[in-house]
Amino acid sequence: GSANLTYDGTDLKIVGGTDNANIYLETPGAGNTSTIFFGDAAASNAGYIKYDNNNQRMQFGVEASTKGTWNANGLGIGTTAPVRHLDVNSGGTDNVVRFTSTDNRANIQLSDDDTNRYIVTENSAISLGSNSALHVDNLNYVGTNLGIGTTAPTEKLHVYDSTSSNQLG
Repeated sequence: GSANLTYDGTDLKIVGGTDNANIYLETPGAGNTSTIFFGDAAASNAGYIKYDNNNQRMQFGVEASTKGTWNANGLGIGTTAPVRHLDVNSGGTDNVVRFTSTDNRANIQLSDDDTNRYIVTENSAISLGSNSALHVDNLNYVGTNLGIGTTAPTEKLHVYDSTSSNQLG
């Protein structure tokens, strides 16, 4: 197939007739890199996407600083050598990652081949367990109180068992 390269004064376009259109950036040696720079008249390299053939990794950068790296191990944010599927290094910042939900509940699901567990925040509480919401079967930290078997602990440690008369808290 063939493709046409056109520039209309604003956009550079590659139009592939009936086939896919691809862009190849090839370098003559195995240890070289291919880079696409983004910028304007004030900063011609305000951002970039680079393939580093020598280290077999794709890098993403802003203002000449690498912000992300994708290699055979995974995606690295704040590191140029990720060793996990997602590897985040915040440097000297204590808050490493932020997850935000716009409704009343947010959860992170942790799963293996046969188990799902959740870290949940809801109604000013944090809950750990097998339910994806605040639930009596989870461990619930509400305000300054810890609840086991209850979503509304009234003491520092409140243990409730609906099948027994022995209660703590």
